[in-house]
Amino acid sequence: MKNLSFIRYGVLASLLIASPGTAADWMQENEHYLADKHLNKIFIAGSHDSATYKLEDTFGKNQSISHNINLLKYFLISFAVTKISKKWSQAQSVSILEQLESGIWYLDLRVIFRDSKKDFYTVHGLYGPRLSKILDQINTFLSLHPKEILIIQIGDLRYMPHGDADHYKLVNTLRSVFEGKLLSKPSNSIPTLEEIWQQKKQIVLIYENDAVASQYEDIWPKAQINSYWGNSDKLNVLKQRLDQNILTQDRQANQFFVIQSQLTPSSETIKASLVACTPGYKSLKDMAQDVEKELPTWLTSWQHYKPAIIITDFSNYKIHQKIINLNTGLSLKKL
Repeated sequence: MKNLSFIRYGVLASLLIASPGTAADWMQENEHYLADKHLNKIFIAGSHDSATYKLEDTFGKNQSISHNINLLKYFLISFAVTKISKKWSQAQSVSILEQLESGIWYLDLRVIFRDSKKDFYTVHGLYGPRLSKILDQINTFLSLHPKEILIIQIGDLRYMPHGDADHYKLVNTLRSVFEGKLLSKPSNSIPTLEEIWQQKKQIVLIYENDAVASQYEDIWPKAQINSYWGNSDKLNVLKQRLDQNILTQDRQANQFFVIQSQLTPSSETIKASLVACTPGYKSLKDMAQDVEKELPTWLTSWQHYKPAIIITDFSNYKIHQKIINLNTGLSLKKL
């Protein structure tokens, strides 16, 4: 029996170490191991501020970067403000489709209405791509990989000038684009992968307006995702806060648990970055690089606890692969 288990895990590990840069079918390729597991009982790689790979020079309504962009506007010309803001707004470097192809199965999409375009756009301080372009990328991926299941969280929603009318328009757009792919809210526990595959569903869609979400059977409320924000620009503090939350959180059978492993700039960090030749972080990318150095050690400690969605800034294939490998029960592989 032990030999069979060893062979099974060995095969799984070899499958998970796919060709560099792609892990687009990791659920299907590991069906024999994952089929009977509930979707919230496996480790999943996610990206934080997923749509920020391409940002404009225009600020979205009611937006700020760590609550400090308004401060910058007081003493910098417009070009300098947007240039600096991009350093603290951009959290990803590749498109949504590329993220999905490399193993990202959780997307964090911030959405607001854009008056000048009369349409919905992604946003993080600055405007990102039009939402319809993001949805097209997701649908392209899903059509090519019919057994992969994504978790998409629609948040921010800070500027909806027409109130509920904008929310309903946005939700109905999402339901129309993803017609037939949305998994209904569970009455009890979240289904297993096999149960989801039998329904031919591919998306858990979480919408951060509970009043709106409650009116649709296939739109999940924010309460069904437990996502703790460590809110620190210091690695040791972030890890300590995350560990404490992992140890004390109360997980529900119908809830996803998210570990946000990204650093967050403070106002002091951003202000210090404006002064040349001073030590410290100069962008979110600098922060992400420091997290990436520590993440293998963090993952080793987290793999002994219940599975979770682990999200990062500037996520990449190697990070995704290490997170996916937590499902094997084996030591993490050095890629």
